[in-house]
Amino acid sequence: MRPLLLTLLTLPVLALAQEEPPRPKFEQGKADPGAPVPDVAAAAKRLKQTGPDEYELGQIKFNGKTREVRFPSVLNMREGDIEYAVVHENGKTHEALLKTTASAIDLQVAMLLTNYQPGHTGLFDYEKDEVVRKKRESTAPKTPGANFVKLEVEWKDGNKLIRRPFGECLLVKPERKPATDIKQFVFNGSMIQASGFSAELLGSFIGLYYDVTAVINCPGQRNDLDDVWSPNTAILPKEETPVTVIITPFNPQP
Repeated sequence: MRPLLLTLLTLPVLALAQEEPPRPKFEQGKADPGAPVPDVAAAAKRLKQTGPDEYELGQIKFNGKTREVRFPSVLNMREGDIEYAVVHENGKTHEALLKTTASAIDLQVAMLLTNYQPGHTGLFDYEKDEVVRKKRESTAPKTPGANFVKLEVEWKDGNKLIRRPFGECLLVKPERKPATDIKQFVFNGSMIQASGFSAELLGSFIGLYYDVTAVINCPGQRNDLDDVWSPNTAILPKEETPVTVIITPFNPQP
């Protein structure tokens, strides 16, 4: 466990949360100005080893070898347009498929400890204007592709364990077909504002409609639209069903 603790203690604060780049102002909502910022020393004290490669940080569970990251949520809505895959229960639940009580700070720290590298590269490949794209993609991971992750969800149906790629849980308008073309998500990493850690302030965990304050975002031609996704009720369980969010490395097929 000591090497992982040393890694945590040596992570610079700016690696945990990037300074806010020059972007359009985002909605402050009902953010709590007293919300915390990433505290490396505090995270080190709370980190628990539960197995040879298994760790827990708050409600976030992760494996240092496989790099799998898990956290609990519940199904939040089955009807209406959705803009987020996951938000905190105090966040924008009126437009999120899942809600969680986990900490966004803990998620960001766990992602870094499992060697994912934050960066916006890959979020705006649909933008044909190179100048515009470079302005929007303000950061890139040191290792190409180290910010790409696979997102899945898991829940129980009786004694049966159901595990699905997140894209299958979404319907896309106007065809209303599952979003099977969403193969990966992007760990862009949230940021520090004057009032605290953005994702913790606003409860933005994983965005579908691009949200600069979210820890993870969805890439692709639809992430600049806020009215194209809805829940795929054909496969989803009932509201308030416990759902585990699973993040693993994205390995593109050759």
